[in-house]
Amino acid sequence: MKIIDGKKISKEYLSSLKERVEKLSFTPVFVDVIVGDDPVSLQYIGMKERRAQNCGINVNRVAVSGDATTDDVIVKLEEALQNQDVCGVIVQLPLPDHIDQKRVLDTVPSDVDVDVLSQTSSEKFYNNESKLTFPTARAVYELLQTVPHDKKASHVVVIGRGILVGKPIAHILERDGYTFEVATRENPLTPEMLGKADVILSATGVANLVTGEHLKPGVIIIDAGTSESSGGVVGDVDRESVTEKAGYLAPVPGGVGPMTVAILLANVVEVAESRK
Repeated sequence: MKIIDGKKISKEYLSSLKERVEKLSFTPVFVDVIVGDDPVSLQYIGMKERRAQNCGINVNRVAVSGDATTDDVIVKLEEALQNQDVCGVIVQLPLPDHIDQKRVLDTVPSDVDVDVLSQTSSEKFYNNESKLTFPTARAVYELLQTVPHDKKASHVVVIGRGILVGKPIAHILERDGYTFEVATRENPLTPEMLGKADVILSATGVANLVTGEHLKPGVIIIDAGTSESSGGVVGDVDRESVTEKAGYLAPVPGGVGPMTVAILLANVVEVAESRK
């Protein structure tokens, strides 16, 4: 089994983004809104900001008190949007329970909504009216493109239909001509599904959901699920048990995660280039 190294691939991707930014006539700004001081969120934001700065993108972190109201958050967000060089805005989730998440996300204009989380941005994506794509779903797709497979002949099984990964990756696959099926609660995953899959894209957050049993030899597996186990982060795939069957595996950690950040910043650069 070969490992799909998301860290290495994302570094190459980020290097190409830096070259694209250097060709711009202005320096794009990435706005990162965080409400409260959750240490995990702050660590993740810091990592994203370092990647952005390494690409030549300026970062504006908008830190809002954890006891702020929904209106307070929206005011801060709208203030940040006054900068004409803003080419990307994200709101770090989860927000505190008392904040109206939908109102905040829908305040982000769709042309700079690089997380594609507002209702308008999502509708544009599914109507194929936007170049911006859900970062994690696109990261899964990009990692798949790095390994040899026959797009027309491969049967893909997508496990999960969440709004951030499963649903948008199914749309991308359909748009690009893949044959696939989606395992959901209504259409449960079966041994038969696994046995005929040439490619498995899993994003459920159920630890060790996919094991080596029933897998077709040489199957490509991209694991986009995360959950906590014994104080660490694990994916949907039981890595040890699939080793003898899988041809390629994008594991957790080190697979989809690093690529997601690269795609997020690619969305920022996409917006910046559209303004030339």
